[in-house]
Amino acid sequence: MAITAFVKITRPINCLMGGLTSIIGVMITRQFYIPLYSQLTFFVVLILSYLTYMFIAAAGNVVNDIYDIEIDKINRPDRPIPSGVVSLRQAKIYSIVLWAIGIILSFLTVPISPAGFWCPIIAVFFSVIGFVYAAKGKIMGVFGNFMVAISFSFGYIYGGVITGALNQLASSLVIIIFFLSSFFMLQSREIIKGMEDVEGDKIRQVETIAMVYGYKIAALSAAICGVFAIIFFSLIWVLSFVNIWFIPFLILGDSAVSLSIIILLLDFTSKEKQHKSSLFAKIGALFGLVGFLIGSI
Repeated sequence: MAITAFVKITRPINCLMGGLTSIIGVMITRQFYIPLYSQLTFFVVLILSYLTYMFIAAAGNVVNDIYDIEIDKINRPDRPIPSGVVSLRQAKIYSIVLWAIGIILSFLTVPISPAGFWCPIIAVFFSVIGFVYAAKGKIMGVFGNFMVAISFSFGYIYGGVITGALNQLASSLVIIIFFLSSFFMLQSREIIKGMEDVEGDKIRQVETIAMVYGYKIAALSAAICGVFAIIFFSLIWVLSFVNIWFIPFLILGDSAVSLSIIILLLDFTSKEKQHKSSLFAKIGALFGLVGFLIGSI
């Protein structure tokens, strides 16, 4: 039993990156929170929101691997469960422990957040989405893709809830636009990944766009989502929601997503092109996430 396998199964990079969305949600709406509490308390809220997201997301990733064991034997045989390094029983116990820690952290936020018990309620709701996706979401095809995009982007909402900012119309608009930019970017990449994983997905009869409608429709759908991601990402700067340091990331992020769209549309049947398109989409998402973070400071 290797400790590294238990780290790997949580997909730590995704968790660490996803946790930044909750920090961004808090930072971009902090003006509604700071007048109520000290800077030290604000810092504690920031850390709690990050860790809450990270542990719940990690639990969801473990559950996802539990249900995906047969698919992963074909698509990802090196993952901890299909490779035999982590047993199904160990994975189930591990997911429960991670989820419990995340929920406890959300309850610790209650006394120091204007949102009170909305914090654990939102955390539990986010958990349910992640677990339902793991159990049934993949075979739901497009709806499953939506669940993934919502799960990763939900940190923006959670961060806004913690500061109490969602009670204000203006701040709600900011959070919604941040959420939509991230949502459409991830939706685009999920569709592309569905194109890459067609062979393995046949085992669970996963009804992705690529499986049901073919590569051409899937490529067009991914491209449309990518365009919407670019529009909302650019709108964040146009509406002056962020500082000037956001500009380089805006340029780099929009360029990466544009390349992802172009590469895919030029040859959507090639596995190599699909992989490159997915890679540029991931790079674009990374630039977007860092841009959100730097721009919200």
